[in-house]
Amino acid sequence: MGIYDVRLLVLALLFSTLAVSLNLINGITGQFSIGHAAFYLIGAITSGKVTVLFMERSGIPQVPWMVLMLVVGAVAAAIAGLLVGLPSLRLRGDYLAVATLGFGEIVNVMLRNQDGGGTSFTLTFVVGLVLLVAALVGYVWVVRKALPARKGLVGRLLFLVKLAGGGLVCWLVTLLMQSSLSSRLDTVGRLDLGGAYGLQNIPKTTELWMIFLLLIGTLAVSRNLLKHAHGLGFLAVREDELAADATGVNTTRIKVTAFVIGAAIAGMAGALFAHYNGSVAPDDFKMDTSFILVAMVVIGGTGSITGSALAGISLKMLEEGLRKLTNIPAIVLIALVISAALVFIGYQQSSKRKLLRIDGKIRPLLTVLGLAGCAGLLYLGNLFYHFNLSWVIKSGGFALMIAIFVGVLLTPARKTALPRFGLLGGSLALVVLLTPWIAKGLHQIGPLEKLIGETTYTPSDLRWAVFSIALVFVMILRPQGTMGHHEFSWAFVRSLLFGEGREKGS
Repeated sequence: MGIYDVRLLVLALLFSTLAVSLNLINGITGQFSIGHAAFYLIGAITSGKVTVLFMERSGIPQVPWMVLMLVVGAVAAAIAGLLVGLPSLRLRGDYLAVATLGFGEIVNVMLRNQDGGGTSFTLTFVVGLVLLVAALVGYVWVVRKALPARKGLVGRLLFLVKLAGGGLVCWLVTLLMQSSLSSRLDTVGRLDLGGAYGLQNIPKTTELWMIFLLLIGTLAVSRNLLKHAHGLGFLAVREDELAADATGVNTTRIKVTAFVIGAAIAGMAGALFAHYNGSVAPDDFKMDTSFILVAMVVIGGTGSITGSALAGISLKMLEEGLRKLTNIPAIVLIALVISAALVFIGYQQSSKRKLLRIDGKIRPLLTVLGLAGCAGLLYLGNLFYHFNLSWVIKSGGFALMIAIFVGVLLTPARKTALPRFGLLGGSLALVVLLTPWIAKGLHQIGPLEKLIGETTYTPSDLRWAVFSIALVFVMILRPQGTMGHHEFSWAFVRSLLFGEGREKGS
């Protein structure tokens, strides 16, 4: 394999591992974290720095050293997950998302400023803010226990005393920041992590099989965790946290455990990435990394371990394959979105009025369209073979095409699969046919033509557009994701290919 092929496979396996680890938090436990790249970064930068400082002196062989670095990355990220999980216990939904997003950005900004030149403003501000919040929370707890609220004049005087005490706490924290703690922070600030350029010269000791084993281990741990009695607590928190708490489930422990385990796995993935890439730069762990991980979890299935793993590999390969696209005019992309929306709305309205029933009068037409779609799939495979793409992407694409072809034509369910595939193929063909006409109409709108008539989107922009459109359609058509709460298994494959178990289920 060439260097490019190996790197693509490495990134696909790493992102698959990261998607599974995030699914433990977002899908299995029902939280909403969008700062997962921070744990990935913490594991990478911590293990990378330890390797740069101590590997040569230690004399430890490569494989045992990598095992040790996996532990280092996991512990560092798990501690960060604990620090994030504990304060965020009372936050849910959008508020938790904002908190984790802020944490991810703080970690990234701190790394950019950590160039060995002394204490950065960011580090001082974050440490001071954490100390201040912790001191005020502790003060409020003590005051509530020692001085319960009262009414009348006494209550007002007590309020003034409490307020003065809060001011005293803030003043003491300020004095602490200006004392010996400041010099200790300066020592930490002089730790050179490369700043904006990142940590360089990390020995490249990661092998492909190590990443593959990490993914397999992550899948095994996640599946066994859910089958264990403790796994029911995770599912209970996801379904109804209040009801779970009322039935005796320790929801606090469950949520913190999910954060710690998910962060630890991400930290191990970061350690392997650092020792494969040879450097750890902040640009490799930006906000968009967290967003694409969330997209992988949602598209694969919120609650499906194997669904997240498959989505992680597929979307990473798709992201790389879309690099080969040429620039596309903005109006054409808008027309494509409009035509897809029109076809979708038309399908919904026709289904409500029972005009598009698979078992209705149009079934023969849909079956013919399904056969035409299979022929088109073979033609697409021939074109795909001649594209200048990595063999990794080609292998994944051919595997998907073969799975579709076999599932539609060669399974006992083909009588229903062919019309459904024909409906899908006909819808896509209609989108393609409508797009040029809608684009021509948009060009006739003067203000729009002046505004974006000359604008084109690069392949990088298109990748995000494709992911965004796919995410929106999945959330509309199937909010629980492609595989939902189901797992991919050999029993599922047998039932698909040979119809085993269908009689029992019917």
